[in-house]
Amino acid sequence: MAAQIKFENKLPMGRRKKALIGFLIIASISIATVSFLYFIPKPSEEDTDSSDDSPDFPTIYITCYEALDNENYSNCIFELDSEESSERIDPLDAQIKIRGETSATYPKVGYRIEFLNDVKKSLLGMRKDDDWQLFASYYDYTRIRVKLSFEVWRSLLPVNPTAILPRSEFVNLYINGNFQGLYLLAEKNDRKLYGIDKTTATNYTNSSVIFQAKNPSNFTIYDQNDWEQDWPNEDQGYFVKEKILK
Repeated sequence: MAAQIKFENKLPMGRRKKALIGFLIIASISIATVSFLYFIPKPSEEDTDSSDDSPDFPTIYITCYEALDNENYSNCIFELDSEESSERIDPLDAQIKIRGETSATYPKVGYRIEFLNDVKKSLLGMRKDDDWQLFASYYDYTRIRVKLSFEVWRSLLPVNPTAILPRSEFVNLYINGNFQGLYLLAEKNDRKLYGIDKTTATNYTNSSVIFQAKNPSNFTIYDQNDWEQDWPNEDQGYFVKEKILK
């Protein structure tokens, strides 16, 4: 009787074969996925963009013989070359520093550039300004994540007035004649981008405030040390709102 029950509990041979095939397919996919993620090469200093296979984008040349860090600006010469003659920028005086906090420790770093002598230029069809960002996208293998995020969010502007992000364009970057790789040149996140009136910067009631994260944040826990007030700021002649920061 026990043998009969054991026999009846078995799945038919056809169903067992289908179950086995399904299991093998799932197992194969899982093993292939894990193997790919495990063996995919991690970026290194030797794994940076090469000038031999760089896309034919406009090129920025920076000449700067001072040490660069993310605290202080260093004097430099800025030049932009493009196949479109209207997009070219002749050498002009500027300042440069490494942008970011955590990203400043990566082998390939981003930069902030500021033109001197009250010079404002429209770069690659973007707004006329003297303050620009260069995104390195070091951990983005595709180099399009930031650009795609900007463009997708900006495309919602006709139906969402808050869908404001900088315009951006890809460029090749050389510093002191050394190729640095593919970068994303972008407008700066500042009061002009969001249409904030600077005349209300000293008014606690009516003035808007721009913050930026100094460290990765999931926005669920606020720690004053992880954030930096970007506007109003002392660099642009306006005091920092200590009361709001606290």
